[in-house]
Amino acid sequence: MKKICHGLAICWVGFIAFSCSTNDQINGLEKQLSFNQTKLVLANSKDQNNAILKIDSSPSTIQVTFEDGEIISFDNDKIDRIENDSTEWVSYFYFTDKTNVSAYFIGKLNLTKENIILNPFEKNPLTALAKIETPIKGLFNVIVSGKGTDGVSIGKSFNDYGYAHELPILGLYQNYLNQVQFVFTNQNGQVRTSQTLSLQTDAIPTNPTIKINKNNLGSDYNGLFIITSLRLGFDQLGEVRWCYTPDSSPHFSFLQKLANGNMLGVSPDGFKITELSMIGQSIKTYNVPNGLHHDVIELPSGNLLVASNSNNGISVEDLVVEIDRRNGSVVKSWDLNTILDPKRKTLPDAQSNDWFHMNSLFYDATDNSIIISGRSQSAVVKIDYASGNLKWIIGNPNFWNDSFSGYLFTPVDATGTKMDVSGQDFWAYGQHTAKRLQNGNIIMYDDGDYRGYYDNQSVPQSSYTRAVEYAINEQAKTIRLVWEFNNNKSQFTPYTGSVQQLSNSNRVIAYMAGIGAAVPKIVEIDNNNQIKFDADINNLGAFYYRGYKLDLYEGIK
Repeated sequence: MKKICHGLAICWVGFIAFSCSTNDQINGLEKQLSFNQTKLVLANSKDQNNAILKIDSSPSTIQVTFEDGEIISFDNDKIDRIENDSTEWVSYFYFTDKTNVSAYFIGKLNLTKENIILNPFEKNPLTALAKIETPIKGLFNVIVSGKGTDGVSIGKSFNDYGYAHELPILGLYQNYLNQVQFVFTNQNGQVRTSQTLSLQTDAIPTNPTIKINKNNLGSDYNGLFIITSLRLGFDQLGEVRWCYTPDSSPHFSFLQKLANGNMLGVSPDGFKITELSMIGQSIKTYNVPNGLHHDVIELPSGNLLVASNSNNGISVEDLVVEIDRRNGSVVKSWDLNTILDPKRKTLPDAQSNDWFHMNSLFYDATDNSIIISGRSQSAVVKIDYASGNLKWIIGNPNFWNDSFSGYLFTPVDATGTKMDVSGQDFWAYGQHTAKRLQNGNIIMYDDGDYRGYYDNQSVPQSSYTRAVEYAINEQAKTIRLVWEFNNNKSQFTPYTGSVQQLSNSNRVIAYMAGIGAAVPKIVEIDNNNQIKFDADINNLGAFYYRGYKLDLYEGIK
């Protein structure tokens, strides 16, 4: 009989199998090897990071099973002893010819709270950073378990393969003993071992009242609903799972996701943009000479496209600038005063120096152009990125001077026949978040502020809000209303709000400025306009900016 030593523990093995892993489901072919071949396979397995799952011993043979499914056997009389170092996950094979070979085996993680830093940068109390050293190379899955039987679990499979791991933990519950599972896998995703740690969090400073009116989304995690002004996100059960705590602009905390998984926030004075990791680390700050407002987006180049203000001493919210992410300089700008007509009639509630009131930006990669929403003009325009030339205008054609007639769209029906839409709810008024969809259509949040004003200047402000989608023909300059969702005309938000199309074709509509009995609200609808989710946020009459849905881990590798 030979002996196998596990650290300080000694196990004698005869006909009893010794297992280094709880995984006994091995599919592989057994190879009977020579003495020298055995040594070579064991040595190479360590170089290949192919760990041993179990070792079986009989009177005649030693059988070793690896995690890739390979099984080798060699004569028992060739081995003197096998020692296992559980700390380093190494098996040492001592042979009768006085030689020895080491190979990895599957051990335990042995994580403690010393491996975890809660709220590591003191800005995101519902996050943590795990710092883990593993004896062999591998990958981690991290899962924050949902609260209770119906809670929403939030997890991430990281692809940083190595020995040292710094893992952001997102989606913790506030004021709760969170259960966080760490699953260690090989490069192919095969589970080696796992461990669960308990992490106690504190209550967050801003704790809104979130009322869930309907939830048909189930318990699977598919993103959090983000309220920009509150700088937090909640799941479909109304549980806050992410929160950014430092002071920011009272109205517009952009919190836009970047391709690298970080977020953008705006400073209280409105002149700085800060890139932040999802656990609150400040990466870089960019200055905006004329200030920023309403929107900032990332271009394919990585540069930032920012809604800013012209420096003419007359008007505001009418300049687009591009900021270089490498050095923070302004590399390009587009002055809407020189592209559009700043003297065109505005909505009645527009301030005298705010003739356009730019409130959203979108980059259209299909033709290298920028789509810009102007609330005061109830118009969405597209300009060429390279030249700054106007390409089209979506909005009521009245009160544009003749020089813009070639850029305006003509409404048509499904057959392409020209329509007279005066007196109809066709055009958007005071709109936000205008974007191009993959099908080429334009979607926007139609606030309905002074709905119909450009046909009838006596209309009242009070109306209803909806989301709309237009199919446009840029060459023929025709436009067709192909979709709308008005929630039974029950909501009216003259100032803020947003619409977003998700990857599953659902759409999230956020009514963020409560008027009268309408509280700030987020709904998610399917492609049949059926409400799948409906939530009220905070108190009657509260005013927020935007709401949208995002995956906390999106972009993080």
